Amino acid sequence: MPRPIRGAGIACVAVVAVALLGGCSGTGEAPAGSPAAENGAAAAGDPVALLAGAAAATFASGSTRFALQMQVSSGGQDTTASGAGSYDFARKVGDVSVTTTGTAAQRSQVDVIMDGATFYTRLPGQEGWTRTQAQGAATGGQQYDPAQQLDILQKVSSDVRLVGVEELRGEQVRHLTFTIDPASLAAASGMAGDGAAALQRGGPIAGDVYIDDAGRVRKLQTRMTMDIAGSTTAMNVVSEYIEFGVPVTVQAPDPATVR
Repeated sequence: MPRPIRGAGIACVAVVAVALLGGCSGTGEAPAGSPAAENGAAAAGDPVALLAGAAAATFASGSTRFALQMQVSSGGQDTTASGAGSYDFARKVGDVSVTTTGTAAQRSQVDVIMDGATFYTRLPGQEGWTRTQAQGAATGGQQYDPAQQLDILQKVSSDVRLVGVEELRGEQVRHLTFTIDPASLAAASGMAGDGAAALQRGGPIAGDVYIDDAGRVRKLQTRMTMDIAGSTTAMNVVSEYIEFGVPVTVQAPDPATVR
């Protein structure tokens, strides 16, 4: 009988969804020939062009302060993860802390520092930091990189539709829905083996994105199902980009604390 994922393991599972959406090696630049790069105003009436242009407009903002909310249901157990961080798109540096609570795990925290292709991760109960180099979706703290989360939208999204104009945190935003094919996502993220199989068994991934009048992504939500260790795991992930052009002061950990 499949057992729910417990303890520190649920903290990792809770951020798998973000890993899947942030696994591509994004450049943080507007794609050549994209509607955003050629004519942002013309892109506004086309949902597909608006979605592609949103990633470029967000990158152009320079930096962001963001928040994460994740709900994970696995083996009859529910876990909630929330976090906050900052990221500089040009320098590719940032940090984020994610805290999990719920019936499947005691309260625990995962800390990540991003420095270019180098990621420093500190897991629950771990002294010091683990250093990894980003080479694919499952590597180190790459799953927390908001630049890559946005970049993936313009690579594997389909069935993009404009729902309408809504209000978010006191601002008018355009609400789009989209669908991600799990096979395309696995290929674009460099996933293979059991991870790709678990993703594909869950079926299409539904998403919502909210874009402000400046063309920037303000909120990104995805809902997916995976088969992990014989147990169905459902994940709802929300990323909000709260401020732009903020100072990002992040330093790599003391080398004596890194392994």
